[in-house]
Amino acid sequence: MADTYDPALYQSPIYRAWSNMKTRCYNESVPCFARYGARGITVCDEWQTFAGFLSDMGPSYRQGLTLDRRDNNKGYSTDNCRWVDRTVQANNRRSNRLVCIDGETKTLEQWIMARGLKSSTVRQRIYGLKWTVERSLELEA
Repeated sequence: MADTYDPALYQSPIYRAWSNMKTRCYNESVPCFARYGARGITVCDEWQTFAGFLSDMGPSYRQGLTLDRRDNNKGYSTDNCRWVDRTVQANNRRSNRLVCIDGETKTLEQWIMARGLKSSTVRQRIYGLKWTVERSLELEA
């Protein structure tokens, strides 16, 4: 990490990820606070400063990745955070519907992708036609 102030760094995606993380956890006036800070999601002591966050997470960052917590019920820390693409991020939401088929658990969207189906088709079958998830995931239904 550089010892001198670098203005470009403070306009970077890494800085925005750090700033947004802190906002979600500590700013009661933002709508997403209810899903983070109000639930007790906090930022570890080391990451209270951007320098600490950058030291831990900067080396593994790649363009296009987003900050993700492995366990959504735990706070932001080195042990619980990683950089992931939007697909992984979307499949790690608390609101995802988990489906177990033949002993294997995936999100509904992961099953849809694995079966090569259109999300809108499967969701229409489940929510519109009231089919079972298993039937909705069949190629020929």
